[in-house]
Amino acid sequence: MRNFRDRDFLQTKEGLFFCIVGSIHPTQRVIAYVKYVPSKSGIWGRDNNKFCRILKKYTIPNLLQTFNYLETKYPHYLFHSRVNNITMTAVPKQYIKKHFKPEEKLDQLRRITQLDSLQKLLLQFTTFLEDLTNISSEFFGVTGSLLLDIHQPTFSDLDIIVYGTGNSWKLKKALTENFDTEMPMHRLTGTALKKWATKKAENYPLTLPEAFKVYSRKGKP
Repeated sequence: MRNFRDRDFLQTKEGLFFCIVGSIHPTQRVIAYVKYVPSKSGIWGRDNNKFCRILKKYTIPNLLQTFNYLETKYPHYLFHSRVNNITMTAVPKQYIKKHFKPEEKLDQLRRITQLDSLQKLLLQFTTFLEDLTNISSEFFGVTGSLLLDIHQPTFSDLDIIVYGTGNSWKLKKALTENFDTEMPMHRLTGTALKKWATKKAENYPLTLPEAFKVYSRKGKP
């Protein structure tokens, strides 16, 4: 049994999905933010197990909305940390129904023959990264909706994890050195880059030129 890690997920007894933050936690709780909640009209999940994304954007106003939601319906997930002197969301261990681990999920998918289009793309991409970097497959994982089996192939993301500081720097170095080669991936340009920058400027206290500057630094050594 390994400890709780950053970007693991927890499902609670009420069916809420929380994303774990960091690797250090209180004795009886796990620091995490709520991301998906059961919803009959949700677009994540399948059949009668539908979920909506309650944390729609990674912004402070959206995070505070999740605090208000929990305070109204599930106040036991709010926790005042005496160490940090702030109120945060943290799951009491007795409310954990299931602990989802990214590396175990990716390993499981490698051994399954019936995969959907997004799962196949995930395996293709992680294999590409392993070959590019010579990082062993055991150090990769998948988080987000793919980890939880509530993804939709038409719009869900590939949220990939690489474990280990050395492996992280190795992967970053390999990608930045090969961006100008014929890789099956590239940096945003033109309309796609403008759309990205506009969205960031709308959601965060940034001007459009500042958003472009932020992107220009992404992935740089």
